[in-house]
Amino acid sequence: MFVFSCTSSTKIQEQKVDKMVILYNEGKWASNFKNMVFSNILTKMYGKEFVECCLKKDASETANFDWLNFDTAISNIAFRLSNDFMKRPYLSGDIEGRKVMLNYALKYRTSSELDSITGVYYHQFQKDSILKSKIEN
Repeated sequence: MFVFSCTSSTKIQEQKVDKMVILYNEGKWASNFKNMVFSNILTKMYGKEFVECCLKKDASETANFDWLNFDTAISNIAFRLSNDFMKRPYLSGDIEGRKVMLNYALKYRTSSELDSITGVYYHQFQKDSILKSKIEN
């Protein structure tokens, strides 16, 4: 499989990757999708405290949902990904009686794993958008 990425200079970069989509330039859709997954993970990790200290004082959740065209199917996927992430066994470890979770959540947000998953859903979003525009015209 070959992955092509366009940089701002429109120079095409090629990288051979096996079964993975790498997003060199996330773009707004992909960035907001990954932010939604990350925010859901933090909500699951810290619960009401995170909601009260951060989400209630910030419009990021609304902005993320807006950039994803208010698509509840996509937000459900982000929710499912965060649920799956929380089942990972290494999240149950601790140091000095305190869990080490935020580091893993940050690593996941910037991982090639989440890039690849996001790429799959972004390509589906593009196909659906093209199909929808054909139907409307």
